[in-house]
Amino acid sequence: MHSLTLYAPLPAARHAQALHILTGLSAAQPTETFSRVAIFAPIRAAVDTNLIAKKKNNAAQQPGQLTLVQLVEELRREEFGGVDGSLSDGTGGQANGDEAENEAGDQGGDVGMEGSNAAASQTKPGEKEEGKWMARTQEIPEPETKNVVLRRVTEESITGKDIKGYVEGGKYRFVNEYLTEGHRFVYRDVVLHLHRVLVTKTSSPGDGMSTTLPALEDLALLDASGAFVLEATVRVEDRSKPALVQGAMEQLLALRNELKGAIELRVPERLSMDTRVRN
Repeated sequence: MHSLTLYAPLPAARHAQALHILTGLSAAQPTETFSRVAIFAPIRAAVDTNLIAKKKNNAAQQPGQLTLVQLVEELRREEFGGVDGSLSDGTGGQANGDEAENEAGDQGGDVGMEGSNAAASQTKPGEKEEGKWMARTQEIPEPETKNVVLRRVTEESITGKDIKGYVEGGKYRFVNEYLTEGHRFVYRDVVLHLHRVLVTKTSSPGDGMSTTLPALEDLALLDASGAFVLEATVRVEDRSKPALVQGAMEQLLALRNELKGAIELRVPERLSMDTRVRN
């Protein structure tokens, strides 16, 4: 699957105005969204020195570029300030990984773009919610596409129990986690997500992944100004079909023209959305 995206930064003072504009555009009330995003970096396996000579003659055996993995959990407002039930039997406490450097700069991009999964399923207290988590990887945007951000996206529905493999399996290193709050709209085939990033006030990347969710009032804004980001995204299943990609691109560019003068959608610097793992 591939996503085509445009972005617009919006100051906090224009948030209400932007909601009004997007409500009129979509002819529907916004859907409130909250999400939790945990970032993991794959750990490259040690090289077997006995295979070095063989690898020189076999390029296919050379490891490819590793990409950061986002574990995304859709939340409801009432879930904040309590234990994350989806992890209660999956990690069994604070999920500690190796001490990691802060790679929060790689967290931009398309967080929370599952428009079709806006409504979370209702469960009893302590009962694990199947499919509440999503494992997502996003490749660095394609350099040849200049007027939109075009990148490959892979997603897999997982449960809290599956997360244990990321935390304890020895194949991934915990990097950081954050939360988002915002609203989602759907306009034709475009999913519009107006959101901002929240972080806990006391934890650090080395603390690992927590099984509790802080109260909303105990969270801090990553951007102290309170600014929001609008993401406008269309997804295509088959990148090899030019007509699909062209149609998605035309929808985004038409939306950009429609919002021109009110909300300025644009393409950020490509390398600011680099999700490759650095050694």
